Amino acid sequence: SRSALKPCRIRLIMFSCDVKKIGSVKYSSDNKSVSVVPNGTDGSHEVSMYTITYSEDATKKFEFSCIDFGATIYAIRTPDKNGMLQDVTVQFPSLEDIVQHPAHPYFGATVGRVANRIANGSFRLGGRTHELAMNNGPNCLHGGVLGFDRRMWGCRGFGGSQGDRQQLELSYVSPAGEEGFPGELSVALTYWVSPGQLGIALRATVTGSATPVNLTNHTYWNLRGDLLSRPLADRTVSGHLLRLHCSKLLPVGPSQLPTGELRLIPRGGDWDWAAFRSLAAACQLRDPALPSGFPAGMDHCLVADGQDSQALRLVAELYDPVSGRMLTLHSTQPGLQVYTGNFLGFSEDFPRWSAVCLEAQGFPDAINQPGFPSCVLRPGEVYQQEIVHTFTVRL
Repeated sequence: SRSALKPCRIRLIMFSCDVKKIGSVKYSSDNKSVSVVPNGTDGSHEVSMYTITYSEDATKKFEFSCIDFGATIYAIRTPDKNGMLQDVTVQFPSLEDIVQHPAHPYFGATVGRVANRIANGSFRLGGRTHELAMNNGPNCLHGGVLGFDRRMWGCRGFGGSQGDRQQLELSYVSPAGEEGFPGELSVALTYWVSPGQLGIALRATVTGSATPVNLTNHTYWNLRGDLLSRPLADRTVSGHLLRLHCSKLLPVGPSQLPTGELRLIPRGGDWDWAAFRSLAAACQLRDPALPSGFPAGMDHCLVADGQDSQALRLVAELYDPVSGRMLTLHSTQPGLQVYTGNFLGFSEDFPRWSAVCLEAQGFPDAINQPGFPSCVLRPGEVYQQEIVHTFTVRL
């Protein structure tokens, strides 16, 4: 006998992938600066924007845009509780500002070779001292003057599909000695996108000699959406709610460098984010270890629960009650740098505390802190980390 036919549902995922040229950049002859130049200028590099758009229905609309300069996230558009698609990142409106703005806030950029701070711009490895640029007071910040955020990345693949996921694969080879770091480092970065999700897969190998490595993405989030179209008084993230799955803090000294201690966070204290709390508290936080002139706010690394595990773990949840948008962050990284935009305010468009960064990464200054998880990558080893952002709506 013929078996009864079972009803089934066919899910049609509608998406598109687009790439367009948006300008050109050129590096100086000494490779110490970069600027935007007219298209076709001798020695220039064309900058492309890659966009993946999902348009399945009102709740599944999602759009991701990235440029190959700095492997920089340019925009992420996701629906609010009313289905309105808006950009939830903070970004300059022009390539000129991304490349040349003197404030250089790292909007959306991939940072490395070593994210965060290295004390005194130096470290010892392989029997010698390596000197780096001190571009953040006495520290080397985010890889130096021309870190990975200022480099042109190559596209290895775009639009490749794995189930519902579409991918953008970028790569960069950092030669030995670049910004003072030893060893030739080959980095492969994959942005994978599905409706309501953005994943970042990071992989690196080194040849020649060992090197410190700490890679992350530096996107600024404001879940209210379309920051630059809103009134100035309505651009703060103080109304967002934050919950962190981090039971320990890395206390810092006056130069924002970790002391080496992994401090258990007391329940109910200023650093306790085990339950949802308003970011207004974080924006007004003052760390007594920092100089009195420092602006209020968080710019600290917390220890992700389960730090010794290589599995993806829930690290942070960010919620905006007005738009209903929720961002959930999973990571394999041991640390999470929470930065509430304390040093924004360099222009009227981007007021102080108008965004928050949730930077999943290794511990700051780990190369100089023997008690921290090692950030040293040696020839024959593979650096591999993943960060996953999930966007939902709470009604």
